Amino acid sequence: MSWTRKFRERTAELSEAKEDLEIINENSRSRSQEHEQTEKDLLKAKEAAEESVRAKAAFLANMSHELRTPLNAVIGFSSLPPG
Repeated sequence: MSWTRKFRERTAELSEAKEDLEIINENSRSRSQEHEQTEKDLLKAKEAAEESVRAKAAFLANMSHELRTPLNAVIGFSSLPPG
């Protein structure tokens, strides 16, 4: 086998390997971008959930206060002697 034929065959093999690596690299890049987007989406969801928890806590604290104040008055008036 002549060296020019070996050279052409090896060049063809290397070209195919390069194309395969470019495809793998592109797939890797695409997955990386998907992971980054998923991470951003999860962070947004986490922040929304935390805000929801804070709003719920504030709502329950306010409702507790709004219910307790009139009930304390009713209990206070019910313990007064008639008259």
